[in-house]
Amino acid sequence: MGWLDNNGDKKEFMERFDKLALKPKDNNTKIEYLKLNDDILEKIKLLTKIPNQTTLIEKRAKLQLSINKLEKEKDNLKVDVESAIARDDVLRSRETNITPHALFILDRPIRKSLIPYLWVIAIVFIGIALVIFKMAMPTIVLDVNSSVIAMIINVVTSRTVLGSLLGAALIVIIFLSLKIGGVFGK
Repeated sequence: MGWLDNNGDKKEFMERFDKLALKPKDNNTKIEYLKLNDDILEKIKLLTKIPNQTTLIEKRAKLQLSINKLEKEKDNLKVDVESAIARDDVLRSRETNITPHALFILDRPIRKSLIPYLWVIAIVFIGIALVIFKMAMPTIVLDVNSSVIAMIINVVTSRTVLGSLLGAALIVIIFLSLKIGGVFGK
């Protein structure tokens, strides 16, 4: 019971116990023994009180999640700052060094996060071109004996193919103009 020595608690409990031992055994003495026992147990609870482990683990997990979120935000801000600096360099001077790993569309650097969207747009337009080509193929008459160059000339000079290519080009020009003009997107 060496840990009960602070503030003379051990001495106090021992004195109370000794006094009770000298008293005759009756109901009052029994009640005083129970009270002494309760006081000792209460003091032990106070001295051995430690934080609840599950509470500490939950707090630590919440802090870890907050740290992870803040690190992701920091990385996103870092990418934004790098792209803003690259844009500033390109817009302010024409003598900038363009690295081979940087992607510039219309002489403006783009964010790396936009590259998947560019791939999707490219695939969509290739798909549209293939559908238009498939629709135009039945109208093109190809001879078995004609050369590859003649077949290409027949395909390119077809009104359906030319109209489709011009229509697709106009759509792309309109959307790029609206995007550059800031009508939609950032």
